[in-house]
Amino acid sequence: MLELLSIQNFALIDQLRVKIEPGLTVITGETGAGKSTLLQALTLLAGARALASMVRTGTDAARVEATFSVSVQDARLGERLRALGVKEARRLTVTRTIHRGGRKNETLVNGVAVSVVALQELMGELIEISGQHDAHSLRQASMHLSLVDQAAALGDPRRALESTYQQLSRVEQDIAEAHRLQRGQAVREDFIRYQLNELKEARLGDPNEDERLKHEAIRLRNGERLRQQAHSVEAHLYSQPSSAVERLQSAAQALRRLVDVDDSLRPLLDDLETARVIAEEVARSAAQYARSLSGDTEGLEALEDRLDLLNTLKSKHRCTLGQVIERQRELERELGGFESLEGRLKTLEAQRASLARSLSEQAASLGEARRAFAPTLCRAIERELADLGMPEARLSVEFSPNPAGQGCEVDGAVIGPRGAERALLLISANPGEPLMPVHTAASGGELSRVTLAIKRVIADLDPVSVYIFDEMDSGVGGPTAEAVGLKLSHISRSRQVLCITHSPQVAGIGDQHLFVCKQVRGERTRSVVRALTAEQRVEEVSRMLGGAKITDRTRANARELLRLGV
Repeated sequence: MLELLSIQNFALIDQLRVKIEPGLTVITGETGAGKSTLLQALTLLAGARALASMVRTGTDAARVEATFSVSVQDARLGERLRALGVKEARRLTVTRTIHRGGRKNETLVNGVAVSVVALQELMGELIEISGQHDAHSLRQASMHLSLVDQAAALGDPRRALESTYQQLSRVEQDIAEAHRLQRGQAVREDFIRYQLNELKEARLGDPNEDERLKHEAIRLRNGERLRQQAHSVEAHLYSQPSSAVERLQSAAQALRRLVDVDDSLRPLLDDLETARVIAEEVARSAAQYARSLSGDTEGLEALEDRLDLLNTLKSKHRCTLGQVIERQRELERELGGFESLEGRLKTLEAQRASLARSLSEQAASLGEARRAFAPTLCRAIERELADLGMPEARLSVEFSPNPAGQGCEVDGAVIGPRGAERALLLISANPGEPLMPVHTAASGGELSRVTLAIKRVIADLDPVSVYIFDEMDSGVGGPTAEAVGLKLSHISRSRQVLCITHSPQVAGIGDQHLFVCKQVRGERTRSVVRALTAEQRVEEVSRMLGGAKITDRTRANARELLRLGV
């Protein structure tokens, strides 16, 4: 429910703060007083486009704000709020600020910035604005199907169908992507297999093999020189006359004689013996090293060929040998993914078939329910229209298949998120006239009355809690205007209703009466909105009945109309 409306520097309104009561609120005032400005502010809150021209002349910014009381049990509303990052609460404050001079406009819900599109979706759960020139739901043919579903209480099966449709759409997207990958797979797979074969033939395993082979190649290239030097080491230490080992032995014998006299020299003898043993070991190792050096040039050639192969692979892949080995593992994993793509496609196709069957069954069931209920809906609207001065009106709902490209194709049918069909509400307002689409055939006044009749039929089912009607009574008077007022009053028992009206019959039935007028202060004109007292309502309804001259008779008539609204 709309509780409070606050407006600052918006068009002709400089300051406005008005509490909106439950039930039926009527809004009256002379032509040009600013009622349309008030409606424009409300449409701005509903997500209409913000224009700098809306800012009151001489000011930098306009601000429109409304506070709604909401039910914490409203699951759909709660879901939308959570998606916007807005904490759920019993009150919802929507604020729109329009700036001049290029500053960015602001849209806030409970202080959280949201996009205008998100605001439109959110406010679609709270308010609906209808007037003779827009009548949103009926002027948009796409909404006629929603009208049938709403009146027939088909929300649950429709949401179930939409969920299945979204799942099927995602699976079809996955299938399309898999086919795209499959089309490019052949060339890529051939390339990967070529690279893998090359790497497998190289029998890679040791990430340090290239460094090890590099050192081995250096050793083999210098084999003869290394052999000579190794023999020289062995000869100097052991095999040639007066070798180091012989001299160490002679020295050891002399030191042993000293130890026989002075035992304190024994550590020196031990060190000398150790040095001799080490010299012998080094000599043996040098000889063994010399023998190990091969003069086999074929072995060297094979080693250098292997080293060239490793360097080629490193250059081709532009990385180290260790990274080349990891690249081989990556290619193997990618090839495995290609090999599993066919299996994934089979799984996706099975999922698609199952979802398509389910979607087809849901669409058929929903379509059958729609067609079965449509005549009941039309007869109910016709009964309401008879009270609104259109006793000869006839209505029908025309269903037609969805066109190609507006959904998933299942067994030759195109099924979209709302089912397999579109709906168009048709009307014949007068005898002998053919049934025509209501949004093109009905006049502004007729369309307003059809809208009112529909609201009367679905009032208890509509999730929207606030209806705003702009001159719903345009073009009617007398008993018909009274009937319009009574139906608005009836709707207001389950929904809050705001109605801009020029009809005294409607104004007299309202629970709250807001009066809009112009005031001139200095050289500035402003629109003022105020809630009328009981006696002020008598005067305003009298004005609406009698024009400029108000008599006791018009006041008496006004009081009678107001009594009808009690």
